[in-house]
Amino acid sequence: MVMPQNFPFPQRDQPLLLPVDMREWLPADDLVFIVLDAVAALDLGVFRRRYRADGYGRAAFDPEMMVALLLYAYCQRERSSRVIEKWCVRDVAYRLIAGGLCPRSRHYRAVPGLLVGQPTLRRTMKLAVLAALEQRTALRYTMPGMTAGETSSYVAHHLKLAGRADKLFTEDALNLIHTTARGYPRAVNNLALQSLVAAFATGKNLVDEPAARSAVTEVID
Repeated sequence: MVMPQNFPFPQRDQPLLLPVDMREWLPADDLVFIVLDAVAALDLGVFRRRYRADGYGRAAFDPEMMVALLLYAYCQRERSSRVIEKWCVRDVAYRLIAGGLCPRSRHYRAVPGLLVGQPTLRRTMKLAVLAALEQRTALRYTMPGMTAGETSSYVAHHLKLAGRADKLFTEDALNLIHTTARGYPRAVNNLALQSLVAAFATGKNLVDEPAARSAVTEVID
């Protein structure tokens, strides 16, 4: 008796019984998810402001998707926009980033290779999986943190813009905010705002060191 060969034949004409989640096509630690998370942390407003905000005109591809496609392609040592266009149809990772869309090669010409972010971006770029992109970064600039005097002037300037020209933070509070934020403007903003909330919650008219310390605990922890 001859036994038939046991082959699992592909069922290409079988309709999918459940909706497909593209994220399940790849393992959770795949490079594509690292790239998507890194791009999601970037401020791409400079790209979006180039388009009309009233909804008129031809629809444009989302800048976040385009930047993610380019970053992922560079990590794969691929720089050809025509090849990227092809992979958006044939490669699982590219299809996941594009969400089923397929930008043509001409759409990549308006996307400059500029990465702007917080210090976390610099640490992310040091990951081994992003080595190809790191090697292609021709110019780097890191903005140093402000000095203690610059932090005080920075907070005073924002208070003046808000209509408060009087002194609202004690020197001890400003020193603690500066030290904790290491002079980085965004961190100073977050701590100063939380300090104002802490002072208001305790009925104080002045943000003192205990209010700033409460803000540090709230933001850092």
